[in-house]
Amino acid sequence: MPNTEHKKITKKFSSGFRWSICGSIIYELSKILHQTFLLKTMESSLYGLMGSIFSIIYLIIYLTDFGLCYSLPTFLNIFTKNKNNFKKIFIKIYLLPQILIITLSAFCATYFYSKSFLQNTKSPFIYLIPLIIIFESIRIFFRRFFHNVFMSRITVITETILMILYLTTVWIPYLFLNFRMTTNLIFMPYLLNSIVCVIIFIFLLIRYHNNLPQEPLIYPANLLKKILKIRFFNYSIHVSKNFFTGNFLTPFFAAKFGLSIAGVFNLANHIAESIKAIMTTTIIFSGNAMIANLKSATMKIKREAFKLLFQKLNIVIYPIAIFLLINYKNLIALKGYHSVSQATLSLAVLFLFISLSEYFFLIYEQFYIIQEHSGKLFLLKLFEFTLFYGIILSNSLYSPFATLLIIMLIKIVSFSLISITAYSIWKIKPNFSINKTYLISYFVISILFFYYLNKLC
Repeated sequence: MPNTEHKKITKKFSSGFRWSICGSIIYELSKILHQTFLLKTMESSLYGLMGSIFSIIYLIIYLTDFGLCYSLPTFLNIFTKNKNNFKKIFIKIYLLPQILIITLSAFCATYFYSKSFLQNTKSPFIYLIPLIIIFESIRIFFRRFFHNVFMSRITVITETILMILYLTTVWIPYLFLNFRMTTNLIFMPYLLNSIVCVIIFIFLLIRYHNNLPQEPLIYPANLLKKILKIRFFNYSIHVSKNFFTGNFLTPFFAAKFGLSIAGVFNLANHIAESIKAIMTTTIIFSGNAMIANLKSATMKIKREAFKLLFQKLNIVIYPIAIFLLINYKNLIALKGYHSVSQATLSLAVLFLFISLSEYFFLIYEQFYIIQEHSGKLFLLKLFEFTLFYGIILSNSLYSPFATLLIIMLIKIVSFSLISITAYSIWKIKPNFSINKTYLISYFVISILFFYYLNKLC
């Protein structure tokens, strides 16, 4: 019986993985094309205003999460055990208080927005900001929930269709009805898109609830305390990640080494963020679902699931790494950075590979979290952050290359400690192997793109 259940969960994971990777690639490519056309269409100051407002919106969404999304897989079996658990624990205890926090945060963000951007006559209507924060926060949480309960197919289809509709409502008025490309033309359809998506997700949530068994309320006596503890550790763990991303490193390099280098790192960061979105929807969402559903399984089955996750990660991450390694010069040239030195380009590639290494951490981290060992992970990540903070404060950084090498060394030490600790507890270990046929195919495709991009440049 356990083997049969394991096979069912693995099959659901593989199906979710396929839908997630197809959907995320379409979604991210649509976003990149949309941003490219906006950059060419809008005034630079207006485009900067739009980017600043979106940054505020998603910064607030991230900061006010307080570990809600990352802690979900840990308690998924309790939340979805029956209808009573779903309504009284998941909805009333877990979700509703967070919506109150989001609402208060949205008004605080609106106050900041009104002080910073309202004097700009091209700013969008002020009510759009808090409403987008509220609905996008709920949308992001529901999206993660559905991926965790193996509803990737309907989630991907819904969001892909809505993305196409959003692009249509922005570009048809501009191209065919002589509308000017304003912030309101961008933000009003965006809000409408979020509201429609949340409504659809609520209907899906109700349908999911109706399919749960009708049983008495069942939960551990210290559940609320455990939820707060896990959320605190998860939030603390993931907040520290910001300091290893381009969102921190780009302005840091600008202040330390000059704007020309920072500009290339900003471009590298945009590429890293797109890769992050694809990895999150394919590996992390589906992986969380699989590990969460195997929480009560034997350790042998959990080790097999961990190995499978690494195999899927290799299938996604190897082609990206090989493609960037072979084509990074042509990609930079296409963006207009022809005069950038070889040394700076090499630094940008090094930064991208540091970003890609983060996903090997994520597989371990979700295993720690779902196995309720967040405390140990928190201490290990605290040690990593302490090393990083000490380096940033020191005056020994004479070049970007030295800085990135030290960061890479910190990541290697941190990964070694996390993997050794995991092996001592669960006897799990990383798996970096990949089918040779896949590897050869990746190189061939990347080389073909190299010659194609070379002609464009």
